[in-house]
Amino acid sequence: MSLKCIVQDRRGMFMVMKINAPPSNPIPCKENMELDYSNNGLTCRCMEDYVYHSVYDSCYEPFSQGPCPYPSQYIYRPINESVATCVENPCQDPQTFPYKDLGCFKLYVQSEACNENQILLVDKKTHQLDCADSSLGANELSNRMPVIIDTPGLKCSSGYGRNQAGRCKRKL
Repeated sequence: MSLKCIVQDRRGMFMVMKINAPPSNPIPCKENMELDYSNNGLTCRCMEDYVYHSVYDSCYEPFSQGPCPYPSQYIYRPINESVATCVENPCQDPQTFPYKDLGCFKLYVQSEACNENQILLVDKKTHQLDCADSSLGANELSNRMPVIIDTPGLKCSSGYGRNQAGRCKRKL
């Protein structure tokens, strides 16, 4: 089976490409990955907001448990590195994460980790924890934090909701 994809190269030119894929998997990229055209041809890369974990050859949301074998671990991609790893969470509550040397804090809520009128979140560009103004417009905040939506008829387990991609994610 082959798929036809329209891709845009670095010069802005569009082209139609044929991609061979096995019939059982018409999309050659894994979950949370997308096709990317570069000078090396078509490759799969992590979607925005996700980081690559080489051991599992997959992409996961930073500061989530992802494929980490223990509930006390989470996915983390150090600054200036391209690959994420599982790291031990030194915080007692698995819903909190260490921020600088200030202690352990929940994400997406106001806390003493940040200045007044700021919240702690995962920056979508750096994949690091950062404080952002809670007074930012809804569009700006939604560009910087994951969205959990309710979808009647498509229920997730208790305490979980669907994100924009339709996957069940733990509610914060």
